[in-house]
Formats: sequence, C-alpha cells, structure tokens
Amino acid sequence: MRTVLLYETQGCGLCAETFRQLSRVSLDTAIEIIRVDIATDPGLFQRYALRVPVIATSGRELDAAGVSESALRAFVAASP
Repeated sequence: MRTVLLYETQGCGLCAETFRQLSRVSLDTAIEIIRVDIATDPGLFQRYALRVPVIATSGRELDAAGVSESALRAFVAASP
C-alpha cells in the first residue's frame, strides 16, 4: 500500500476537495491518505502556506489546488 501525504490547513476549501478526490481514488487504488495540518509545525507552515493543498508520495510533490481527480489519480499511479 502506498502512502499519500496531504498537506492542508483548517478552513481550506481546496484542501477539503482534494481530500474528497483522494478518498475516491482510494476506493480502487491501494493508498493510505495521511492528512498533515501545516499549522501544527512552523517549518511545514513556512514551506506550504502559499501552496496548500499539496500531495506527496514517494518523494514527489504535487500542488493540488484545482487539479482534477484524473490528474491526482495519474500522479499517484506514476509513483513507485
């Protein structure tokens, strides 16, 4: 099972939509989604505050704001 990190923050509508899309992807793709609130870590906040939502897997990152579910699916599938 592949682990997918979702960097997000409270009150972020795009983050919530990305989580819903990843949840749908997980129905037929073996992934574990780990939600990471960037507000809990100053380093993460500094790195991702202007970029959330960001998904990361296998050392690769995707700025996921406004990205389609099919693009998320392709990103996850292309990760080793």
